[in-house]
Amino acid sequence: MSHPQASYPGWMPPHSVIHVGDVVMYIPRRPMFAQSSASNGGNPATYARPCIVIDINPVNTQLTVAPLCGARRLSDGTWALMVEDWWHPTEFANTGVQIPRDGLGRQPITLTYNPFVAKPNFMPLFKPCYMWVGDAGEFVPILQAPHLPWANNYLRIDAQQLGVVQQWWRYWAHHNPPTY
Repeated sequence: MSHPQASYPGWMPPHSVIHVGDVVMYIPRRPMFAQSSASNGGNPATYARPCIVIDINPVNTQLTVAPLCGARRLSDGTWALMVEDWWHPTEFANTGVQIPRDGLGRQPITLTYNPFVAKPNFMPLFKPCYMWVGDAGEFVPILQAPHLPWANNYLRIDAQQLGVVQQWWRYWAHHNPPTY
């Protein structure tokens, strides 16, 4: 299965294999992610979670990542609502994983997994989740890129779906931008 690569005017160190659209494991540090994600404590994550590489910027020497956050099931069987504006439901194509609800009626952002690539040991199992679309995400120094566990085409977002994410950034920038 071939995944179209998102195009970008970027540079990565020669030893890096990460591209825009790839999934890496990273510990998001922005308090906004925790405060808006229905987390139990409202504190930033203390463990690595799957994040989508949204941009690679050679000028600022940084990657931009958007975290995925698992939907939290409540005792009544429904899903805890995140700040719906900024967390967009995702679909893991062809996996049968339930798509979490979205009170705004948006189509889910589709992530594609390649069943012909072995699941990396560090990747969690697929579960209902949301993707951050409230703004450009979190900036990661580009020199960290070679040290981030990378899903190696097991899971990724294609260029068309990446465009959908960027459309939502622009929308929320004008209608309900997150604070930092």
